Amino acid sequence: MSSRMNHYDYYDPNPLDIPTKEVLDLVNKPAHYNAGKVETIEYIEQVCEFYPGKEAPLVGNVLKYVSRAPLKGKKLEDLKKAQWYLNRLVQSLEK
Repeated sequence: MSSRMNHYDYYDPNPLDIPTKEVLDLVNKPAHYNAGKVETIEYIEQVCEFYPGKEAPLVGNVLKYVSRAPLKGKKLEDLKKAQWYLNRLVQSLEK
C-alpha cells in the first residue's frame, strides 16, 4: 500500500464541525461552500453582476477558490488556482 495521501485521506466534509440533522448533500450544499453566513454561490452571483462578459467567470472562480481554500484541506492549491484566474483577469484587462 502506498504511503501517499489522496483526496479521501484529508477531505473533511464538515471542516467546522457544524452540527447537522440532515445528511450532507455534497452536490447541492457541500460544507466547504456553506461554512459562513452567506452561501458562496450567492455571494459570487452578486459580485459577478458588476463584471461584463468574460470577466465574470474569472472573478467567480477567484472568489470560489479563495472562499473554500481553508476548508477543503488544499489551501495552497486553491489559492494558487485563485491566483491563476486573477492573473488571467488582469492580463485580459491590460490588452
